[in-house]
Amino acid sequence: MKRNLIIFAGLILAAFMFLGAGFAQDLKPAPDFTTESLNKEKLTLSQFKNVKPVLIVFWTTWCPFCRAQLKVLNEKSAQISSDGVELMAINIGESQERVQKFVAANKYSFKVFMDKDSAIAEKYDVIGIPLYKLIDKAGNIIAEDNSLPDYKKLLK
Repeated sequence: MKRNLIIFAGLILAAFMFLGAGFAQDLKPAPDFTTESLNKEKLTLSQFKNVKPVLIVFWTTWCPFCRAQLKVLNEKSAQISSDGVELMAINIGESQERVQKFVAANKYSFKVFMDKDSAIAEKYDVIGIPLYKLIDKAGNIIAEDNSLPDYKKLLK
């Protein structure tokens, strides 16, 4: 009897897991914003909706963890781009002059965008940095992490 009860409980648990797998997770729409790159290129997040996914990383020059992640991004930015993902490295609240010097000194190969008044970071509830936000083609935030997420796996 006890064995039958354990088997029955296992079957019920498996059924709930199977049924639960069919339900879509709650997706949070990514807030739209417009920003400008160090090269004065204006970009609006919504221009990528239904076109391609976007990987945003929020960072600052003074953050040692950000520096480590920017080094990783510099190594992987070409691959990210060839995988069809738009990369947006958004600096939070620093002067353009400071960021330009930092980017030039580190020879980053990716575009850097400015959030001079931290308004974008506020929209995205950025508390700690670095912070990645992965946005799918539909414009929903599907992941966030403090290190480069496995975007290939998450976008499948």
